Amino acid sequence: MATDQLFTAEPPQRSGCGRFLFFLSGCGCLVFCLLCCGVFSLGLYTFGQLASFDPVRIVAVRQGIADLDVPEEFTPHQSFDLKIPLIEQRLVSWAVYEGQDGESVLVLAELGTDADEDDLEELIERLKQSLRENDAAPVEIDIEQSETHELLIRDRPARFTLARGRPRDDGDPLEENVAGREYWLVTGTFAGHQGRGVLLLIADAAKFDRQKILDLIGSIK
Repeated sequence: MATDQLFTAEPPQRSGCGRFLFFLSGCGCLVFCLLCCGVFSLGLYTFGQLASFDPVRIVAVRQGIADLDVPEEFTPHQSFDLKIPLIEQRLVSWAVYEGQDGESVLVLAELGTDADEDDLEELIERLKQSLRENDAAPVEIDIEQSETHELLIRDRPARFTLARGRPRDDGDPLEENVAGREYWLVTGTFAGHQGRGVLLLIADAAKFDRQKILDLIGSIK
């Protein structure tokens, strides 16, 4: 798909995760992120120059946020990268990887250096909200166990929450491939290459054990 058509045409037909990312690239999340960073003009940028479904571009954006070992179950799905023109200072970026099962998602995002913890938590909530609104993954989970894992990333403290539970029954029938399963909901913040990084992972607990998550977090550099 040509980049100049990215926000005027439908993205590649993928799972619900694809619908989520297409929504996430819309004005709501973008305006929020711009306001957090104190920027009120996109200048010469266009949406088509900022977002991409090209796997090579997605990997490049992810590497610009942080280095990590992406699990083999995930493949590049979409990226978004907004920088200040000329000086190439990142304002907001994300790289999204979609699980082969169509129900798992890994998001690595970054806000500018001026972002504080409240900004990062709000971004995580926006990501989760987009998932919920597009039925892309079982975000509403009745947590059965949760733990906090702390470590140093780029010589700065990083904190991750590893929560595990089952999809919440809110009155609507759960999809057959989701009902009864256990899922991980992992969120965390860390120092990225150019700003403050965020990780969001939703994965089937039967395929992703605790050690695998700790290995993923520990690989962030």
